[in-house]
Amino acid sequence: SVGVAVGDLVSSGTRVVTLADLSKLEVVATVDETEINQVKVGQSASITFDALSGAKFTGKVVEVPLAGQLVQNVVSYDVVLSLEGSGGESLLPGMTANVTIVVGQRQNALLLPALAIAQDDSGDVVTLEGSNETVPVQVGLSNGTYVEVVRGLNEGDKVLVAYTASSNNGQFFFRGGGMGGTVIGGSGRRGQ
Repeated sequence: SVGVAVGDLVSSGTRVVTLADLSKLEVVATVDETEINQVKVGQSASITFDALSGAKFTGKVVEVPLAGQLVQNVVSYDVVLSLEGSGGESLLPGMTANVTIVVGQRQNALLLPALAIAQDDSGDVVTLEGSNETVPVQVGLSNGTYVEVVRGLNEGDKVLVAYTASSNNGQFFFRGGGMGGTVIGGSGRRGQ
């Protein structure tokens, strides 16, 4: 795109021309400082775009910067990802992308709702249903919704999930309380 016309006055810092090679697209994902240590070059990612509902793309982490930027008191890092399988789609520079980077993967993992995990002086614990006994557990990967249980529970164990439902203008929010949950076996679940 050309930002000026013949005869326009141009000062320093004025963008005159923007060039883009649309044959090899990349996505720049903003990653929070609390998660950047899990991101490594070569990890695979799934990518969707708000403008292309239903279309899913794959990619790989190409670059993880050493330095981040401080924006509104939060340090974030611009991670560059390749974009594969975008041929024929009408993708344009500047479109909003939603990126999920696979930082770990386990086969046949025991999964537990993340809301079931609590912390005490000994570390991560869960409360068994019926006895209200807390059991220490060792957790592994998490995708924010489910947590891998490495040690401390068996498939089929019933635990309490902490939540409280409250209403605000017809919307419900989960906050803490008690609901039953069961440790489930997983296959190919991944931490994100």
